[in-house]
Amino acid sequence: MAAALIWISLLVGLLEGLGGTEAQQTTLHPLVGRVFVHTLDHESFLQRPEHVFSVSAPIPITYHAHLQGHPDLPRWLRYTQRSPYQPGFLYGTATPEDRGHQIIEVTAYNRDSFNTTQQMLVLLIGDPEGPLLPYQAEFLVRSHDVEEVLPSTPASRFLTALGGLWEPAELQLVNITSALDRGGRVPLPIEGRKEGVYIKVGSASPSPPA
Repeated sequence: MAAALIWISLLVGLLEGLGGTEAQQTTLHPLVGRVFVHTLDHESFLQRPEHVFSVSAPIPITYHAHLQGHPDLPRWLRYTQRSPYQPGFLYGTATPEDRGHQIIEVTAYNRDSFNTTQQMLVLLIGDPEGPLLPYQAEFLVRSHDVEEVLPSTPASRFLTALGGLWEPAELQLVNITSALDRGGRVPLPIEGRKEGVYIKVGSASPSPPA
């Protein structure tokens, strides 16, 4: 009897660790025809004080994301993560058919403790303000992997680098796609080799004549 009670206590503790608390909810506003990027930060899932991260060893975490009520993400949205020690990213460009309300369920798996934490991302997909972007151009950047250009700072630097073609203030990021999703080959494991990434930009006005 005592042994049974011990096993029951252990089972309850395990289920509590795996179940976690009620899923956090975050509302986001993707725009039709504009690239959307959401970073899955370890800190936001672990919910520990900031000073703990500065002194403790990195914790390996992986993520699984899907559209509520479906096994996969919606067709316009992709997920990527370079390693369990780096953040994950949800990214893509919504189409007019995707306009409306979508809920993405994200589960984070702590690979050390096997605990899980859940978040719900409420996506309110709407139309962007301002003019349309009929003038578009796409560039293949062979020197980067897709995870390296998804953060806002590298993306902004890329737009600034195109200042010779358009006024930077007029440019908008339309889409970001890994070259692997376009049929590119996985690079050989040689230092410095990258997968490559396609970056599409758009503007309401044509580029100045050369």
